[in-house]
Amino acid sequence: MRRTGHILMPLFAALAAVAGAEPPSGTARLELSPPEFPYHRAATLTVTADAPADVEISLPDFSKIPEGIETQVSPPETLPAPEGVQRLRQRCLLDVVSPGKYRLPDLKVEMERGGETRTVTLPGPILNARELTDAEREAAQGFADPEPAVAVFGAGRKISPWLIVPAILAVLAGAGLLAARRTRRGKRGGEPPKPPWETAFQRLRTLQAAGLSDAGRFEAFYVDLSAILRYYIEDRFALPAPEQTTQEFLETAPGHGELTPEQVGFLSEFLVFCDRVKFANHVPTRHGAKEHFDAVEAFVTATIPRRGEEAA
Repeated sequence: MRRTGHILMPLFAALAAVAGAEPPSGTARLELSPPEFPYHRAATLTVTADAPADVEISLPDFSKIPEGIETQVSPPETLPAPEGVQRLRQRCLLDVVSPGKYRLPDLKVEMERGGETRTVTLPGPILNARELTDAEREAAQGFADPEPAVAVFGAGRKISPWLIVPAILAVLAGAGLLAARRTRRGKRGGEPPKPPWETAFQRLRTLQAAGLSDAGRFEAFYVDLSAILRYYIEDRFALPAPEQTTQEFLETAPGHGELTPEQVGFLSEFLVFCDRVKFANHVPTRHGAKEHFDAVEAFVTATIPRRGEEAA
């Protein structure tokens, strides 16, 4: 009998341990930014999860986003966290096709350790993609079909000032970038497309006229400045920069023969900085914003094909 007791005691102890096992601890949060916007722009859905280092975190499945919303899901990122804690973040870019209010689905984050799973359910927010105002619609049309450039391009010459309207609402600085993406290939038949550098300079002048950085609207400024650069890269070098995350773009850009290592280095530094402003609440300075504006303008100028060369 005593021998039987010695055999059963470890079994009872193991069963007690299993019965007393608790699901792993951890937290998760969801952010929609912005919750309301003109439908030609885009919003970002961000999920961040914290858990002990020995817990396996499974981030949400974004495939159940409602119809009418195009999604671009970035790879999970590992963020700095206190010792013994892991912090993962994933973003999903939401681009609506038509205006309206969209109820996003609940998103679930799972945390697993030792066979025990804990599910954190994040209630789906309401996304409000509103109609454009008359002014926004006019600006969008302006981006889709910009006026001819005034500048004369030449080796060693500085870009001449562009003719711009004297006033423009700040919120309209980047209006139409998404609309331009949808319509730029649908221009009137027979009309030759403008060179990508002319379009980029036109958009830079419009952004400059909006005065976003002077008004302290740095996030909007960097969203539009980075979009101008990405669309220029797509049109000039046939690289899908607007559809790629910063990480994806930086993995493919070095393999493009027309970009020098110095230019790739600039793109890496600039796009990572833009992500910090847009997603990490980094607050730049007006002087820094002007330097970045000038740097983007200089990049476009430096990549204009020389006479006899053909753009990608």
